[in-house]
Amino acid sequence: MNKLMLTLCLIAAISVNNLSAQVKVEESFKQPINERIALFFNATAQKDWMGVLDLTYDSLFNLVPKEQMAMLFEQMEAEGMEINMGKFEVVDFIGQVDTKDKHFVNINYAMELGMKFSGPSFSDENVMNYMKTSFETTYGAENVTFNKEEKSFLIKADKNLYAIAPLKTQEWKFLENNAEQQMILSQIIPEEVRKSFE
Repeated sequence: MNKLMLTLCLIAAISVNNLSAQVKVEESFKQPINERIALFFNATAQKDWMGVLDLTYDSLFNLVPKEQMAMLFEQMEAEGMEINMGKFEVVDFIGQVDTKDKHFVNINYAMELGMKFSGPSFSDENVMNYMKTSFETTYGAENVTFNKEEKSFLIKADKNLYAIAPLKTQEWKFLENNAEQQMILSQIIPEEVRKSFE
């Protein structure tokens, strides 16, 4: 169950001086971010986990090594958790915060997430009910369709992420920003940046 929750948190992981307040996203950033995020979304849809992780914010790997995260995704699928993600769409560029060495851009996006479960790890009805409740709490009951016979979910999700690049570059990498990951985010995203986007 711990592996399951870590995977769900991951799917779906500096010091700050002279932090500027959240501002409108620079126009020159939007096209490069869109190009890089398209690669990130495509790798996700193709289940190219190393491709996803190559475009994931590197500081996450100080907490969980990249190879271990890739193995976790592969292991969950081997144990009967089939993940299908698609219909990605950037909805809005929320704002930008710059630190002394990084650009942080906050982005809202929409996606569809299909999950199907099989095998002994998911044979307990209580586990499926727990996941249903968890998904409905996270995404809203109206956005979660559960097929009990097939042990599958279809989720329409409005999500949020950070696009992060070293200052004065367009080397954008991404990190999900959601309630389930706040403990992780608190260790790798400056508090002032997180508070700017609350």
